[in-house]
Amino acid sequence: MPDLSAYVDFSVILDKSDADNPVITFTDISTYPDGVAPTVTGVVSATQPDRISRDGSFTSPDISWNGSELPPFNFELRLNDTDESFQLGGYTFTYIVKATGYDDTTKTKTFALAYSQPELLITDSEDVFTPQLLVADYTVYPQEGFAAPTISRAWLAYIRYAGTSIASKTGTGALLDLAYNTYYYDAHYDVTLTTTLTYILNSPDGWVTVIDQLEATNQFDAYTPPTLAQLRTSLATMKTEIEAGTWCGGRCGCGCNIDYTPYTEAVAIYDQLVAQGQNGETIGLQTYVEQLLKIFNCSGLLTQVHTNVPIPAYDWENTGSGIIPDTFTLIRVQFRVGVPTSILPSGYPIMNDGDTVYIIPVPVVDDSELVFYMGVPVDRYVPDDTNPDFYYEISYGALNAVITFSQPVSIYSGVKINFMQNISNASFNGGLQSVEITAPTTGNTLTVAALASKTFVTATTGTQAFINDVSQVTQSGTVLDFTAVGGVTAGQKITIFYK
Repeated sequence: MPDLSAYVDFSVILDKSDADNPVITFTDISTYPDGVAPTVTGVVSATQPDRISRDGSFTSPDISWNGSELPPFNFELRLNDTDESFQLGGYTFTYIVKATGYDDTTKTKTFALAYSQPELLITDSEDVFTPQLLVADYTVYPQEGFAAPTISRAWLAYIRYAGTSIASKTGTGALLDLAYNTYYYDAHYDVTLTTTLTYILNSPDGWVTVIDQLEATNQFDAYTPPTLAQLRTSLATMKTEIEAGTWCGGRCGCGCNIDYTPYTEAVAIYDQLVAQGQNGETIGLQTYVEQLLKIFNCSGLLTQVHTNVPIPAYDWENTGSGIIPDTFTLIRVQFRVGVPTSILPSGYPIMNDGDTVYIIPVPVVDDSELVFYMGVPVDRYVPDDTNPDFYYEISYGALNAVITFSQPVSIYSGVKINFMQNISNASFNGGLQSVEITAPTTGNTLTVAALASKTFVTATTGTQAFINDVSQVTQSGTVLDFTAVGGVTAGQKITIFYK
C-alpha cells in the first residue's frame, strides 16, 4: 500500500505566554486526500535541547479525529531552570501517522532556536506645564532569524489622585495617555505594560512559532510646578539670605566676601526654564524646577507634596525672555552662540586654546562684572575667571562681544549663552530682553508682538550666525523687515533682542 508522505506535514508553537503552563502546541497541517483525515491517528515524539524526549503511543494517540477536525496536541515545554527562559539549541519532532488504506507514514523535522528575550523599555513623557502625561513602549522587538513579530500590548496604570483613592487607565497601543476624566492629576503613577510577542522563524523553519510574554512596571510622580512668581520670590529670599550670611544656615561670618555663585546659578536655571517654556519646549522642564528646589531647600532633596487635584496649564507670563525683573541686582541676558560657519558648522565641535566664540549683542561694560554660563545643559557651566585653571577674555566691537577661552571647551552649535551682570552699572541700562519666535511663513517681514512700545536692537537666526549691521533689519512698530538679509523662511527660529 502507498503511504502518505506526499501529504503529511505539521507545525509547532513554543508558547510560554502562560508562565505557569508553558506548552508546545503540535498541529497536523497535512493536506490529506478526501476521506482520509477522519481515519487518521498520529503520535508525536519530541526531543528538546536538554536531550529529554517524550514519545507518544497509539494506545492513546496524540492526534485523532474529533468529528470535525484533527485538533492540535499540547505537551510540556521545558524551560531553563535558572530564569524560565526558552531552552536554546536543537529541537527534533517526529510524527507517525496511521490511516485506513495506507502504510504508516513518518515525518521528522528539526530546527535550532536562537532567541534573545527583549528587555521592555517604558519611557514616561512628563510635561507638567501644558500639562500632558504619557507613557510609551520604546522596546526594540525585532531580532535576527525571525520575521517581524506580532505585538499585543496591555497597559494598566493606577493613578493615586486623591490620597488613598485610585483611578485606573488601560490601553493597547504603543502610547498610553494618562489623562483621567480629561485631567492630568498631580499624583503618583504606577504603570504596568504586558506584551505578548509572536515570532515566526525565517524560512525554511517557518513552521515554528515562538510566543513569549514580557512585563515591566514604571513608577513616577507628577507635581504641579511652582509659579514663576513663586520662583522669583524664592530667588529674592535666597539673595537676601546670601547677603546677610544666613543662607543655608549661614556659611559666612561678618567680614567675609559674599559668594553669589549659588544665586547666579539658580538665576541661570530659572531663565533657561522660562526661555524654553515660552518657546513651547515644555517636555522635561520639570528637571529645571527640581534643580531650583534643591538649591532653595539647601538639602539637595526634593520636598514636593502631591496636591491630588488636576494640574493646571502653566502661566508663562506671556511674552518676553524671562529675564529676572530689575528688582534683582543681577540680571541674566541670554544670547545664542553665533559664529562663522567655518568655525562651528554643526554638531559638537571642540573650541581649542585661542579659538573664539562670537556673542551678540553685549553692552560695553567692565568684563569683571560678567559671569559666563553655557546654557545647555544648565549644570555644565563654565567656571568664572576666579578659577585659576580656567579663564576667558571678553573684548567688544560695536555690537559684538568675542569670548576667548584659555582651554578647550565643548560648545554646542546654537547653544544659548548666559551672562549675569550687575544692573547698577549705568551702561547696562536695564538690560536687553529677547523673545524666540518661529516664522509662520516665508517672506521679508515678520510681526513680533513683543516689540509693542519697544525698540528693536538685533536678531539671530537659524541659518545666519548673527546680523552684524542693525540697519539691515528695519522696524515699523511691531513689524520687522528682513529684506536686506534675504528674508525669513517658514519654520525658521529667530531670536529678537529689544529694549
